[in-house]
Amino acid sequence: MMARDHRPLVLYVPTCLMGYGFYAPHNRSCEYYRFLCRVTDILATLREVQAVIKLHDRADHVYNPITDRLRARHSSVQVQTGAIEPWLRRAHLVILDLPGTVLMEALAMGKRILLYARPEVWRISPEVIPLLEKATLFEQDEAAFFDRLRHLETWAGFRPPIEMSPAAGR
Repeated sequence: MMARDHRPLVLYVPTCLMGYGFYAPHNRSCEYYRFLCRVTDILATLREVQAVIKLHDRADHVYNPITDRLRARHSSVQVQTGAIEPWLRRAHLVILDLPGTVLMEALAMGKRILLYARPEVWRISPEVIPLLEKATLFEQDEAAFFDRLRHLETWAGFRPPIEMSPAAGR
């Protein structure tokens, strides 16, 4: 049995990636796969965190060669399927590129969130944007999203609080 990894968990939940151009014409599968590879490559460089890509539950039931490619890309980045709740509970940071259900779950759990929502794909009401900016690290610019991702280990408050023994807290 492997020892549990005690580094902070960074959970990336990609849009869908089931291989059928779900968000065409703006987000074809090949273009999105390249985006996902860039995210994975950056996560693999971060040594102070445990990086996990949590694919859609359907990935357990529908074969997609992209899942195999992601698993083979970097051994330091885990690719998981199945239920999301256990991963969300453990996550110190949740990375999303879809303002959908997982965003609501992560917000309800009080998770720190890096949200990238391409404006040409996701139409977000102008009055919602300030709320997202207040509740998440919200980006609509791809370069800014990747810059935040590359520097995520240096964000103030990212590391979990230091546990103190009862005697030390007095």
